[in-house]
Amino acid sequence: MFGSNSGFASFSTNDLPATWDFYKGKLGLQVHAVGDNLNITFANGTHVLIYGKEDHVPASHTVLNIMVDDIDEAAALLSQAGIELENILDTGEDGISRSTGQGMPNIAWFRDPAGNWLSIIETTDKAIS
Repeated sequence: MFGSNSGFASFSTNDLPATWDFYKGKLGLQVHAVGDNLNITFANGTHVLIYGKEDHVPASHTVLNIMVDDIDEAAALLSQAGIELENILDTGEDGISRSTGQGMPNIAWFRDPAGNWLSIIETTDKAIS
């Protein structure tokens, strides 16, 4: 039905300046102001809109998955930026949930300044295609 259409994802924050600093400064993503909102543009053309919301409540699910070639390297870069990985869903001491070959890729979760869940997912794992 909508196979030839485009789309984008969006989620809220309670602090646009802190969100700008986090996504652009710490994660190094392409972030642009669009009116009172922020727009992230990924290399493949995917867009994510982040909008301010006074009564923001962090999502209880992952709102943004960032694909990486090497999860260990990406986790180390997050750590160097002062971003802690969350210990959930069978994560090891390093904060990474390693693939067991049953459809789950190597993945690690962390939060943005507004408490939203984000993840890094290793693209080299055959579970993602």
